[in-house]
Amino acid sequence: MKFLEQRSLVIVTGASRGFGSALCESFSKALMHSNFILIARDEARLVEVRDKLTAKYPTNSYEYLVCDLIDSNQVDTCSKKITELIQQNKDNRNYIFVHNAGSLGDIERPTVEVTSVESWTNYIQTNFLSLIVLNSAFIKSLPKSTMDINGNTRGGDTSDVSAPDQSSTEEDGSTSCLVVNVTSAAAKNPFQHMPQYCSIKAARDMYFKVLSKENPALRVLTYSPGPLETDMVQRLRQEWVLGESVASWPMLDCSASAEKMMEVIKENKFTDALAFDYFFGHDSVPITRDT
Repeated sequence: MKFLEQRSLVIVTGASRGFGSALCESFSKALMHSNFILIARDEARLVEVRDKLTAKYPTNSYEYLVCDLIDSNQVDTCSKKITELIQQNKDNRNYIFVHNAGSLGDIERPTVEVTSVESWTNYIQTNFLSLIVLNSAFIKSLPKSTMDINGNTRGGDTSDVSAPDQSSTEEDGSTSCLVVNVTSAAAKNPFQHMPQYCSIKAARDMYFKVLSKENPALRVLTYSPGPLETDMVQRLRQEWVLGESVASWPMLDCSASAEKMMEVIKENKFTDALAFDYFFGHDSVPITRDT
């Protein structure tokens, strides 16, 4: 299937800035007559992104949902709205959910001093539990005919998962689903004073591995975009104990990494739920303790 050339419903969290905004731009360039749902907590920035994309890509439609992921009630409301919007847009050939939103957490103290139950609870809610709720609502709302971009039927026996069938499904009326988990090298590498960020990135990666194992029809891309010039990196420079080391990182522009992710999706050769790194490809980043 020509995945990025089919009418799609695309959902992006953390869409108001940084990598999320760049992803919205890249998907918009690749798709026409498609529907976008932009999710973030900053309504003013969401409106700005929506209006910019609407003017630039008039064949697409853009809606936004304001949701602070730390608030479980807002997450529940957002999940119900996602279900409604999917049901209202059943004429799509592809359904794509990009889980991009994330935060650094406590980066100022060593691990043994990060002991606040409230801090951990809020961080897990924002960066992990909210993802689980939104992702489950998305998967459960998909049309029953949904197929992955390799043409495999949705659901089925998970005991014998053979190599993907590269045959096209353009003529049979089927639909496909892609879930993108934006991960980090921190999911594998222990960074000092970053216990929350490293732990939850690792947990998210495993969650999607289990999801993929149970649902071989779903395509799951776990993408590590590399070190990006964003507000998060600026905070690392200012507050992290190893902030000075950031100067040695090979910083990337968000749009460059977003375009790389589009190439990975278009080629459709990635292994489900196995980390694909901007620099190193599939899961080949060495585990080090240098930082």
